[in-house]
Amino acid sequence: MHAHVPTYTRAHTQESCAKVLLDFIYTGNVEVVEAELPALLGVSETLGVTGLRDACSQHLHKELSPENALRMRALGRSLGAHDLFEAAHHLIMEEFLEVALTNSFLELDQHTLNEIISSDDLLVNSEKEVLEAVVRWTESKDAERGPHLLALMSAVRLALLPLETLAKKVNHVTHMHESCRVCD
Repeated sequence: MHAHVPTYTRAHTQESCAKVLLDFIYTGNVEVVEAELPALLGVSETLGVTGLRDACSQHLHKELSPENALRMRALGRSLGAHDLFEAAHHLIMEEFLEVALTNSFLELDQHTLNEIISSDDLLVNSEKEVLEAVVRWTESKDAERGPHLLALMSAVRLALLPLETLAKKVNHVTHMHESCRVCD
């Protein structure tokens, strides 16, 4: 059975997922829009249609990029698609600098961010890059995230930072929080 996942316009409904699933069962091929792949992956995972699950997963792997890696990681985790989760996680570890500059990075919850920056597999040129990413994440929604900064800082390997860099960043963060208090 050969699974091929080209792009084709179809209505975004549960009925279309059912139709695609039946088409796959009878023909071994699917035609679906890219945006429907996550839903189709979930349905195929739930129903145990491994050929369709594998076809969707392979296509999502091909489309994996720093821009969508965080969303793919979350999708893989929520659907139990371990291979998609692992591929996305690996890309995040390898391309952290690029991933940290995406809007998806700024939308991470504290737990996920902590999980990523705590990983021993995180590849960065300097721990300064991790510190800057944490500060950027915090600053994007300071009133909401400011209280979490200290907890996240425990995941940053501060001992690997030059003292001057650490002092500048702490000074910047302190001024940022003081100016927020004045605004309140």
